[in-house]
Amino acid sequence: MKFGADLRFAHNLRFPSDANRTGELTFSHKQTSLYDPVSQSNTGGLDLASFLLGDVSHFERFASVSQTASESQKRFFLYAQDNSG
Repeated sequence: MKFGADLRFAHNLRFPSDANRTGELTFSHKQTSLYDPVSQSNTGGLDLASFLLGDVSHFERFASVSQTASESQKRFFLYAQDNSG
């Protein structure tokens, strides 16, 4: 019977990936709809029409302010091995 321990220190450079770093464009039908003053709302419109006109309704991009985002972890393992065949 063999016994042992394994001690390790892991260090990883880690950047969060909450949103796309290159950016996400959103096109809404509200950009090409008509405003109705009686009902005070937008009627009609197409998302595709907003895209073809290049009228972006929302832009979202992730930018990290930290360039030293790291995590460290101490790892400890115990093991036992039986040599009987």
